[in-house]
Amino acid sequence: MGCGTGGDLALSPLPESTAGITVKGGKDGINVIHGTDAVSSRPTVRYLGEIENKAKQPSCFISITFSTLGPDGKPIDQGLARSDLNGFTLTNFDDEIHTCLKPGQFGSFDTGEIILSNAFSDFQFKRCFIANNNTEQCQFLPLAREPRIPLVVAELIPGEINGMKTYTVRIRNDSTEQNDVAYDVTIHFTVLNNQGKVVGTATSDLIESQSCPASIKAKTPLGCIGPVILTNPIAVNTKAAASEVCDGCFYYRVHHSE
Repeated sequence: MGCGTGGDLALSPLPESTAGITVKGGKDGINVIHGTDAVSSRPTVRYLGEIENKAKQPSCFISITFSTLGPDGKPIDQGLARSDLNGFTLTNFDDEIHTCLKPGQFGSFDTGEIILSNAFSDFQFKRCFIANNNTEQCQFLPLAREPRIPLVVAELIPGEINGMKTYTVRIRNDSTEQNDVAYDVTIHFTVLNNQGKVVGTATSDLIESQSCPASIKAKTPLGCIGPVILTNPIAVNTKAAASEVCDGCFYYRVHHSE
């Protein structure tokens, strides 16, 4: 694992509205994991890190895009590596958005493994940029608010499976209102090493405690949790080596719709 030493992609500058969306630690804060594809034997790369909101308003639809460079300084990835932010959930009008940060908050990103056509030399990145349609993605949403239904992690047990760091959780809907049923519920974990760099991320399967009511089924959701309900335990495998994750170096975000 190692880090490149270049700058942002040579693309149009970020608009002022997204200038406060920054990568924690800058380029040096990004964890670059190198490997080899088991099928093609080609080199691979994976980018992990964190983004924070230093602006004064909530922002959503946050993402990061990478371009991997070969020894000649030209892009060598099979299409740009990209990741949406694993952020907080905010409600904007009637929509729950899971890629949000309020001022001072941060979340993680993970591009997954990208197969390369040549040896890795360096990389560039751009926040909030979608290369295929040349648009900026991040949006300030000053009216975005916290979701109404309170979901809490009532139980969390760290562990490991086959040397990989895992967390077993139970989630509770703390609302006492009969109609407050949360759906499409997941939990996302981010784990870090002793240097404070992200070494793994994972999202659970949909978490549920009951069948969805008919009024919600019309929206084709899954993973319903009713009021004052505690879910069964669910294990989340971060697929990060437990030996790389320092004690207590993790955080989670619970996402849902309502």
